[in-house]
Amino acid sequence: MARKKRQASVTRRFHRTLGAGAAGFILFMVLSGMLINHANDLGMNQRHVSQSFLLSWYGLDAPESIDSFSAGQNWLSFAGSRLYFNENAVTAISNGIGAVSSGELLVAAGSNEILLLDADGNLVERLYCLS
Repeated sequence: MARKKRQASVTRRFHRTLGAGAAGFILFMVLSGMLINHANDLGMNQRHVSQSFLLSWYGLDAPESIDSFSAGQNWLSFAGSRLYFNENAVTAISNGIGAVSSGELLVAAGSNEILLLDADGNLVERLYCLS
């Protein structure tokens, strides 16, 4: 009889531990899911990951260099293969070379393309250069 009680006690402790672990995991999933679902409302879409261990985990590298050009009252920056208007990501571009302001339009040049942006940083046209 004592053996049955001891075995039931071990089983209960195991069940309790397993249940607490499962409840913790479910709570983590609920909270992280809510954060991901409301990322835009919380401003998380404006934050950039810069921790090297996270970047390497996902196979990403920080850009080797960031080149910025004054275009009128705004800045166009090339970071790796991304084009930024002031602080906002616009689009991907191949090897940014330079940027200028031309009247109402901003012109960004890549190694094989030219991008035209309006005064608000919206992409108007992408011209590919064949060579």
